[in-house]
Amino acid sequence: ITKKFSEAYQIDLPTTPGLTLVEMMNAAHAGDLKVLYIHGEDPVLSDADIKHTKEAIANLEMLIVQELFMTDTAAEADVVLPAAGWGEQEGTFTSGERRVQWLRKAQEPPEGTMLDWKIMEEIAVRMGRPRELFHYENAAEIWEEIRELAPSYYGITHERLLKPEGVHWPCLDPEDPCEPLMHKDKFAHPDGLGVFQALEHRGPVEVVDDEYPLLLTTTRILFHYHAAMTRRCETLDKEVPTGFIEINTEDAAERGILNNEIVKAYSRRGEIEIPARVTDDIKKGIVNIPMHFTECAANMLTNSDSFDPKCKMVELKACAIQVEKL
Repeated sequence: ITKKFSEAYQIDLPTTPGLTLVEMMNAAHAGDLKVLYIHGEDPVLSDADIKHTKEAIANLEMLIVQELFMTDTAAEADVVLPAAGWGEQEGTFTSGERRVQWLRKAQEPPEGTMLDWKIMEEIAVRMGRPRELFHYENAAEIWEEIRELAPSYYGITHERLLKPEGVHWPCLDPEDPCEPLMHKDKFAHPDGLGVFQALEHRGPVEVVDDEYPLLLTTTRILFHYHAAMTRRCETLDKEVPTGFIEINTEDAAERGILNNEIVKAYSRRGEIEIPARVTDDIKKGIVNIPMHFTECAANMLTNSDSFDPKCKMVELKACAIQVEKL
């Protein structure tokens, strides 16, 4: 595979895996990573332990962010590349069910912005790559290149993508019906059976104690994803305009906390002030904060030292905190 792509782009590609997002931030924090180019992500809000993330970014020699809006991360950048939005360009979306659909442009992008692929094309050329390797007329040309290099997509022609229902990968041939249900008759294993592995349960790295007796989990709510776009949509933002901490009725009573009053939530890493939502919908000893809201960011509290070497992630959903009445 490496040889195939190296020949296609006339460059020697690395033969070893690169760093994951968490590993990149740790490397930047340690001074081993000098430059980050972030495209469509807001790690200052969405990564565990915002203090650690900001320290990592401050340690870089350069941070480049390609974005639609001035997110928390873009505000820290040395260079911001203004990109067109999803409704202002063409391309594809691939869903979790393997459905590939063509994105049609609804309107022209604002003056001063560029299409995502055009930005990357220009950067590649200015860094010395041959113009003939990075010269596209439109998104359909890029899709044809993907088809030629990725067998799982070869059967998904641009014409097939124009159908509203899209096409599911893997699709090896243009005549392939491209089955929506994967493993419909058998699994992709020599004997056709699914293979399951038993896992030994391990609890969270950080457990509750007398100083931090509540276990924090973080969630998303219906009206926001990260919030870089949805909080800029008045219709969505007014549904849930700011964050809150859900706390069990008994835990709230023990602390003299009333519904909707501002409380202090703190962990070993930081603290926030946030409205309390007193409810029996959450178990005693557990508290929950939606992660979308920079003014009371849940990830000020979460733990970046809980790295799992297999999945390469940290425990965004479990850390020990305390909540106090102000």
